[in-house]
Amino acid sequence: MSAAFSEITETPGIGATLEQLAMLATRYNLAARHAGAGPVLEVACGTGIGLGMLADAAGAVIGCDIDHDNVQVARATWGGDPRIHIEQGDAASLGHPADTFSAVICFEALYYFPDIALCLREMTRVLKPGGTLVLCTVNPAWSGFNRSPFTVDYPTPATLRAMLSGLGCRVEVFGAFPDRPRGMIGRAVGALRRLAIRFHLIPGSMRGKELLKKVFLGGTVPMPSRLTSTTAPAEPLTEVPPSGAMAAWKVFYATASKPA
Repeated sequence: MSAAFSEITETPGIGATLEQLAMLATRYNLAARHAGAGPVLEVACGTGIGLGMLADAAGAVIGCDIDHDNVQVARATWGGDPRIHIEQGDAASLGHPADTFSAVICFEALYYFPDIALCLREMTRVLKPGGTLVLCTVNPAWSGFNRSPFTVDYPTPATLRAMLSGLGCRVEVFGAFPDRPRGMIGRAVGALRRLAIRFHLIPGSMRGKELLKKVFLGGTVPMPSRLTSTTAPAEPLTEVPPSGAMAAWKVFYATASKPA
């Protein structure tokens, strides 16, 4: 997620705020609820922090990432778990037969894909009839949104809903993590964040972002290599209708059910 002072990296040991851990817990809790009987595929799984939760829910999971270093970290983390397989691959060409997976998961990665529509078609293709595609991405309408220099495009909820509906899926969109600073400190942090975005003062490195988080957000804790159900509490999701406003939410989620 690319947001001022709040970018999530899944690199073990990098500092994370409690809100970032809650964001991770929330997305994988949602995925676990839609995992079905398996197997599950996580596209752009990164270092594989949530693969254990998916395996607990579905019994078998494949983690796929295009980055070699991410794949190596994920394999080192989960190499002894027979339920989990890690592969290097491209979201635009997954290399699996059609109708293979009970759920396909893709979190905080759509904005890196050169052709989002193509990747959505590919992820839907490998879903079993009746299976669910579960997505999470930063909300570009959020006041604290900060575009990363490495991204291609950020889909809006309306755009994503239209793409998935066009593939014949039944789509639901949810918002979470409201942007509502509390008290004088919260308002001051929000004002500083907006100024930093306006004047392009957000550091490019994760270490630089970590320093800002320590200064403005009350410190960090080490990012774990494995997410569990007890790492952080999952936040509630609010369903957003097609005509609903999205500016209040920092992130949004979409579930797309493939026709049975």
